[in-house]
Amino acid sequence: MGVITVFNVACYGAAFIGGLALLAAPFTRSGRAGPHWTRVALWICGPVATGWGALGLALVFAWQSLPRNTYDLILHFKTLFAGMGVGILVLLFASGDFLPVFFRRGAKSP
Repeated sequence: MGVITVFNVACYGAAFIGGLALLAAPFTRSGRAGPHWTRVALWICGPVATGWGALGLALVFAWQSLPRNTYDLILHFKTLFAGMGVGILVLLFASGDFLPVFFRRGAKSP
């Protein structure tokens, strides 16, 4: 089953906090300057990453008290959220529209 390690807790915690940051990113100044589909993808990826982190933390800390069926269900949803999150992030970085909007230096946003 699960083993509590500092690395696992740090990864799931970073995903949880990163998901909140992705959820807030479309509402920043540079986020509003980006294409609409990029903002929607970030807004979808935020709750997915937050959910993955929360489910991972739940499995790390509560795996001993969960029934086997519940543990397997949470593990399945965690895997589903991971696939969705990775797919959306790959779409964002592969498109070429994401990096210039959020990482340009010295450019004034409209």
